[in-house]
Amino acid sequence: SPNLIERVFWTMVKQDFSLTHTHLHGFFVPAQEDAPVTEIAIDKPGGAAKTTDEETQIWRQEEISKLLGDINYDRDCRQILLVRPSGQTHGLMGYFAQVVSGKELEHGVNNKRATAFGMTCGLLNSRFFGDVVILNVLAPGRRPDKNALMTLDQFASACTSPDIRPDVLKDLGVPLESDLPRIVGDAVLNNYHDRATLNKFNSVMKRRNSDDFNYSTSGESVEEYMFASSDVESEPDDVMISFDTDGFGSLEAPEEAMREEVVTQVTLCLNCRRPASTLCEGCQAAYFCDAPRECKNEGWSHECLCPTWKLYASRREALSSFPLGPWTQTLMTRELQLSNDPYEKFLNELGIDKDSDSWWKAEFGGWSGGMSDCAQKVDLKKTLTFEEGFAPIADIPPAEPVSPDDMMSKNWDSESELRSITDWAEYYELRGIPPSSPAALLLTFPLTLYHAIVEYGKAQCTAARMLNKPLRIDVVGIEKELHFLGLFEEVSFLLPDDLQLELLFVVRKDMLPQSARDVVDEHEDKFIFDKNGLRIRILSGTYGEALDPRFDCYRSGPPDMVMAFNAGLHAYETWRSCVEFLQATKDVVGVFTDYNEWSGVQCAALGGQESRASLKINPFRQPRTMPVYSMNLPQFSNGFMYVFNQHKDK
Repeated sequence: SPNLIERVFWTMVKQDFSLTHTHLHGFFVPAQEDAPVTEIAIDKPGGAAKTTDEETQIWRQEEISKLLGDINYDRDCRQILLVRPSGQTHGLMGYFAQVVSGKELEHGVNNKRATAFGMTCGLLNSRFFGDVVILNVLAPGRRPDKNALMTLDQFASACTSPDIRPDVLKDLGVPLESDLPRIVGDAVLNNYHDRATLNKFNSVMKRRNSDDFNYSTSGESVEEYMFASSDVESEPDDVMISFDTDGFGSLEAPEEAMREEVVTQVTLCLNCRRPASTLCEGCQAAYFCDAPRECKNEGWSHECLCPTWKLYASRREALSSFPLGPWTQTLMTRELQLSNDPYEKFLNELGIDKDSDSWWKAEFGGWSGGMSDCAQKVDLKKTLTFEEGFAPIADIPPAEPVSPDDMMSKNWDSESELRSITDWAEYYELRGIPPSSPAALLLTFPLTLYHAIVEYGKAQCTAARMLNKPLRIDVVGIEKELHFLGLFEEVSFLLPDDLQLELLFVVRKDMLPQSARDVVDEHEDKFIFDKNGLRIRILSGTYGEALDPRFDCYRSGPPDMVMAFNAGLHAYETWRSCVEFLQATKDVVGVFTDYNEWSGVQCAALGGQESRASLKINPFRQPRTMPVYSMNLPQFSNGFMYVFNQHKDK
């Protein structure tokens, strides 16, 4: 039965929640936007004395029914678990009225503030309607701790924007007097891992063939039951509690489905995903269909994001400013936001085309699961020099280390012996490259890696040099980088002479081009690039799953760091095992980049409150704006950077 499903699930995650405390605390969120959010604090008359759990639960239900307009609780009350309580912290449950009339669902007006709070918790698909009650729920045996409760001001701030970074809230006119409690700051992370547990449970249940264990009263899967969206137009289950899917795919996605890539060359409506070109008047960052289609009304939840996306879009000018030659501005036009053609034309005018034998061939076409023409041109047996790789561009970095005197001339850290390079202008000057050179279009990858090492890996570098061992970094999700392995020598040229760099490039098995399969294997170290203090090894497989970073990567122990370019952790189920590895291995630093700020916020939040706060613009993002068809936010390769398990300097 559904109740059994819930009990088994919460047992699996070693937690539960109690609805039998004799004190109600939370918040009342009116649907009417100009009505203030108010705090709820109600004690049961007589307290817990001579009161059974059943009596207390009936009292709670009666109080919630009153708050929601004297509804029939059993029939009409919809519940959405926003944050699961742990042994040390409260959780949060949302309640609102949703009435079944015949076979149609009837609910109140859209509640934008409560929906925005759900998004803050990582529930991007949940919708709240009418007046909403959000209450604290506790783990069994826990007593209410008033010092741990969210204040009214904190809650109101979290209803303003799903991006709860303090600087963002300040820019939106909602300064925080104190940090949000961890139950909200880590909500996206905890919901993400709960969903993984439920997926695994669902996988086991699907494999059971027993008629005496019917785990769903209506024939749907556990996943469908537990994570049903709150506004699905169908009759609700007997127990009206739901958990949001958030777009996380199934753990059992078949390999062929993983390989599929949807390619579009037109902008799409945020609501229906049909071609659309009209931008939201509020933020100019989302597309919607024109009338008579009702997409703007149907997609009303965008209003919860609109002010935040407007803020993101306002950063376009700053993101498009690079301290290089005028050529960069030709790559920032509206045309480049809508198509790759202008960029390819720019490269053609430099004498570079898709049939080039140099590293520039990686800039033409997508990857398409390793099946594209670009991917099939990968040749791991052929090693190019800098001159050959950058050809026909002649203004390039010299294929030799930077002198110690030059490295120590500015922003030098004597303990790690690393130099912090602030931007492209400083790097070009250090390497003697004129600003007119477009070499940065390729150098974004090694310079982003170097920037990650300097920002987050100083302690690891110091330890590696003291122990006379290489700095070991696992670079996960490799695709186009297979074209230019030699380009990463630039990282070793910037590191101290006595620090060896060992990179393990991990290519997902279904993303490995056919042309590389004879030299890359999941369980055999066939390929090694070893030159100028840099060693690159390549393995195929799913990191953290088929490949255990602690044992299966041809070394003793885990890496010093994990890195991934343009990862999109939140969008692809196959990243889950990597996220779980970093969650379980706090001494390993994980650094990721993303294309745009909204994706970066969602992905960074999977590492918890500190990871979300670490999100920042990458000074070594690629100096060209990129097409993005699902929204109109500033989009750059390696545009934003964030870190998991950051080791703070003592």
